[in-house]
Amino acid sequence: RDVDPDSEFADAVATATNYGYMSGYGNGTFRPNEPVTYIQAAFALLKLAGYGDIAQMKGGYPTGYLSIASENKLLAGYDEDAELNCGEVSEMLYNYLKMNVMKASFSDKDDISQYRSEATVLEALLNLHEGSGLVYANEYSSIKGRQKTKKGEAIVEYDNAEATVAVGNSKLDEYVGYNVKYYFDDDDNIIF
Repeated sequence: RDVDPDSEFADAVATATNYGYMSGYGNGTFRPNEPVTYIQAAFALLKLAGYGDIAQMKGGYPTGYLSIASENKLLAGYDEDAELNCGEVSEMLYNYLKMNVMKASFSDKDDISQYRSEATVLEALLNLHEGSGLVYANEYSSIKGRQKTKKGEAIVEYDNAEATVAVGNSKLDEYVGYNVKYYFDDDDNIIF
């Protein structure tokens, strides 16, 4: 009702509403120009990660969602009605990407169970994976006296193995000699 169809966030609000991740306030408004509170952000993120049913079993909104948010350390030490600033939103999203998603398992139409997946939100929803290791070679040099790489590649040593990776826009090849944390896609392309 209060989201202009021509606004920059109209499509996002429509998608979130259609998929049941958000429903707005009881009177049908979304109040898109008002600050977001901790519980509002936690509610949307946890629904997206599959925790809606579990939250309902733990008391619904807001109690069940606060319980799960606390268990997963989405943002520790904040009042549920506190307005989030940009730094807190960033911290919350970072923690959210590392939490495990909830999956449903169906053995027949009457037997549905949920379980915590081994996959994180980063892996399950974005198809990205986290890695870390020592960058030891790029196209110009190697700190281990081994081969150099082609332009746009770096060699990363991790868990007693090594991989030559495409660095994309990550600038990973500029960190020879550093232990780094990086994110890669299913094709082993470094994203960041």
